[in-house]
Amino acid sequence: MENISHQLAAYLRSWYETTVKSKTAAGVTVNLTFDEFLALFEKRQLNSLQKAIDANSIRYLQDEHNPYAYVATWKSYAACSSGVYDVNTALICSRMKSAKINLPAAGDKLRPSHCANIRRSLTGVEKTEEHCQAISEAKKGKPIAGWSEERKTARRELRQAQEAAKRAACAPLELIVEQPEKSIEVATKIELADYEETVEGMVDRLNEADIYFDLSAASVVRTHLARNYGEWFARQGTYWDDYFACGWQQSGIVLEVCCFAISSHIECTWSFPAEDKALAMLFKLTFGGV
Repeated sequence: MENISHQLAAYLRSWYETTVKSKTAAGVTVNLTFDEFLALFEKRQLNSLQKAIDANSIRYLQDEHNPYAYVATWKSYAACSSGVYDVNTALICSRMKSAKINLPAAGDKLRPSHCANIRRSLTGVEKTEEHCQAISEAKKGKPIAGWSEERKTARRELRQAQEAAKRAACAPLELIVEQPEKSIEVATKIELADYEETVEGMVDRLNEADIYFDLSAASVVRTHLARNYGEWFARQGTYWDDYFACGWQQSGIVLEVCCFAISSHIECTWSFPAEDKALAMLFKLTFGGV
């Protein structure tokens, strides 16, 4: 570890002691020395902390409500479940990233305390369509109990109504009204890893300029799109923002880290007028939209 200032060393020492005390009180076994704690920090993280100390703004950078504040956390959900905090399980990262990586992954066994929290939070809450779809996918291929007579009757009536609607739709029309051409919509997506990379780049540049910031999801998405699509649209003699419709459909990301568990990416919709069909097709071929 390179030399650091006395002020930063004192801050990190206090942070280490607070971390050990809080985790020990929570029943965690802490096998992490102060030198090992220091080794968890990346150079850019130490630089950000030092700049905040020099500018007397460390309280803003490390504010408990700042999603980009650095936290001493676990490397994964499984690491937390181990109950041992050491060099193999400890990690220094942003509060937002910590919330994401400490969600249970495939194969992780949920902790009893986690199960109790889930049960309490779901009590009395109506399931969303996405949740119902996930439950449906999980049940596919597994035997279930037979249908009741009431359910069979309801299913039969539904099928009859669907068949009647299909027959009505196929009936010949006496009058065909020509409809104007609709705009062409193309969907692309931003992977959450790319979203986080854009966030970290923006945070680093703002920290280097000693600017206190409060990024919104909209500003991060627009910065990402300008970088990745702006030059292409400019070469076509147009501007990307004229075609961008929206940027967080079906994902619910408004700087609320809990939403990362709902979707693995951010969907972006681009809307091209009918007269720009050639441009829309070229856009799809270039960026693989749907």
